[in-house]
Amino acid sequence: MQLPDGSLFHQPKFIQPVGEFLTKPAPELIRLHKGSLLCDLLTNDLGIVNFSNNKLELDYIKPFGRRDVRQESMRLLGKLAEALIVRECREDPDKNRFWASLARRGNQVKILDEYVAIGTGFQNIKNHPNSKLRGKYNPNDTQRDIIWVKRDDEASELMTSSSSGVRYSAGLQIKVSRNKDNVLKSIRNKDYFVPVVYFDLNGGFSYVARKLQEDAERIGANHWQVGVDLIQGRDVSEELHYNLLQFLPVLDQLFNGDIELSNLLTEIPEIRTAITNRLIQSTRLPTQQPVKVWTLPT
Repeated sequence: MQLPDGSLFHQPKFIQPVGEFLTKPAPELIRLHKGSLLCDLLTNDLGIVNFSNNKLELDYIKPFGRRDVRQESMRLLGKLAEALIVRECREDPDKNRFWASLARRGNQVKILDEYVAIGTGFQNIKNHPNSKLRGKYNPNDTQRDIIWVKRDDEASELMTSSSSGVRYSAGLQIKVSRNKDNVLKSIRNKDYFVPVVYFDLNGGFSYVARKLQEDAERIGANHWQVGVDLIQGRDVSEELHYNLLQFLPVLDQLFNGDIELSNLLTEIPEIRTAITNRLIQSTRLPTQQPVKVWTLPT
């Protein structure tokens, strides 16, 4: 369609009423609005995208069967939540200070500006040229998904103290789930000593919080204080919460084989070339070692 000024207007491929989009967004529109962000996170933050045979591929375990698809989607969604939090901290000093204060169960203080968040299971930490940061890579850490290291001395971690005065590394455990019973079971089965941030995509935060508080009362423990020991992710970052909700159906499509990773870029032709070039330059080439260099913000 040609407009009066001579420019061209491209009729959208898919239209959905706003009210319906807010309650059940169509995957086609999610890919349009969130596709480039998802590719960026998978590539530059999680480091699990390869460029092979002239196409983008997820360097990730592919599930078998419908049930496994959703399980793997949720597992990867948890990693994306970690990446989004770390990115918020990297891009916004106020958010970095706030997230770090939650990890310390304390107030926002100026010293927090000296520290930067990293994901303990991120590939960009494992492959980082700085050996001090590589030493922080620990995908098997069952406590801290996110920690804070000092900007001018990456070996130094942000510390906090327990009620008994014992000092330990501050951090956050991140949980993303649509099943409140699974979350409750996983928390009950593990003695967390760092705050747990729970993104309850299907509701259920209040239920889990109430059950954990009842558990604590039965044994006379002063634990699982809401907002301190157990934190609702949506309360901290509503935008991050909704990003996760919109990523989920796209991840299902990727794991089901309904779409390819490169499809997330084709919806926006005017930026496809720029994004593809950046992804190619920052991912592992078939005959080369990883070439991406990730640096701490200044």
